[in-house]
Amino acid sequence: MDEQSRIRIPFTRRYRTLLEISPDQTMRFLALCCEHKATLTAFLHTLLVEVLSRLVTAREGGANYKYLATRAPVSLRRFTDGQVFALCDHVSAANYLPRIAPLARGAPFPWKAARKFGDGLRAGVARRWVCLACSSVSERRTAPSQGSWARSTKTASFSPILGDFLRTTLRRKKTLGSGRSRRSSLRIATTSFVWGKSALDEDIAEACAEEMKAAFDHVLQVPWHRSQNLG
Repeated sequence: MDEQSRIRIPFTRRYRTLLEISPDQTMRFLALCCEHKATLTAFLHTLLVEVLSRLVTAREGGANYKYLATRAPVSLRRFTDGQVFALCDHVSAANYLPRIAPLARGAPFPWKAARKFGDGLRAGVARRWVCLACSSVSERRTAPSQGSWARSTKTASFSPILGDFLRTTLRRKKTLGSGRSRRSSLRIATTSFVWGKSALDEDIAEACAEEMKAAFDHVLQVPWHRSQNLG
């Protein structure tokens, strides 16, 4: 091996965390979602679509855009028999093209739209599993390390909800940082919004983070009761 091939390229951090949701805020959002029969994923997706709709329409030429392109991750763990306390990437994704329709600042959050999104996402997960089971009939590729295996599948279009083409990788590994242990090696305490620095204009990223923070505060400050209009 020559000298040049041994040179290590230094790691350069290319992302910034602009907004974090604290564990306390997450629990309050979960309580709101349960009260309105929506999931946290559906709540965050719906809120982000509203914020991006405002940002896009406010920019020069924004009126020419009619839809946003979004992707929501979904877990297939319950279909793959993954261990409850094991880290894994038994995931797929759902692609959406929501219409750009911004709400005015301070308007009530559209819980009805969030519930509809969540219902469609759950239905898509079930269809994704049926297609995954039918397509995973080839021989498994055993990983080199003992106690783990990996398998990749490719499927064509089977649902308008999940898009034209998906690639799913299933990987089962040894338990890492079991949640049963008080000395777990990994703890997830916050939810973050992270952008690639070269993938998005800085002004859009900064504005989106500020708008999301304001939207979070507004949702948490609005009184909510079971008897109120949930639409």
